[in-house]
Amino acid sequence: MQQCHVDYFAGLHPVWTATVVDARGDGLLLHDRPLDSADGRLAAFWVVRAPDLDQAITRAAERSAVCGAALEVRPLVGSLLQGFDSPSEDQNA
Repeated sequence: MQQCHVDYFAGLHPVWTATVVDARGDGLLLHDRPLDSADGRLAAFWVVRAPDLDQAITRAAERSAVCGAALEVRPLVGSLLQGFDSPSEDQNA
């Protein structure tokens, strides 16, 4: 049996910090709320490195227009992406 391992993990800030980005129509709509999760599913996700929330929203707007869906932007809690965000302490020694 193959063993499983975690490549990375991260927590999300609370739902009230979410911004919905919707660029499906002629303009850009932003809503300070989480996506309506009435269907109870997560279709996909991206982890995007951005210097600030404005840049993350800009990237989400580009992707919303291309994939034809509204997207939720929410910051990650801390720096939990081991080997993704920054080198670990062992690598800096």
